[in-house]
Amino acid sequence: MKQTNSKMNQVDLYFQKIKNWKQEFQILRSIVLEIRLQEEIKWGQPCYTLNGQNIFLIHGFKEYFAILFFKGALLKDPKKILIQQTKFEFLERIEKQIPNILKGKGLND
Repeated sequence: MKQTNSKMNQVDLYFQKIKNWKQEFQILRSIVLEIRLQEEIKWGQPCYTLNGQNIFLIHGFKEYFAILFFKGALLKDPKKILIQQTKFEFLERIEKQIPNILKGKGLND
């Protein structure tokens, strides 16, 4: 699945313009692109899809940033790492969760 140049430019422009959480967003984005999700801007935020279905948004807030799953209530979470809204306040929290994000959730099987 290939993105159009306009969609790719919108996403790149978004990440160039952000002021808060720049490094953290770059790391999340690199993880997401590694698992081959499509990315585009929807609702003013980076949105990641699989086979045309919305999976999650990355959203920055004043004091934290979050991964917002569209069907989060339906996700199985046997390791109990998800909360109602997954907040990242520090780069270390992303790094600590990389194995869970890539392997524990079946995204990189």
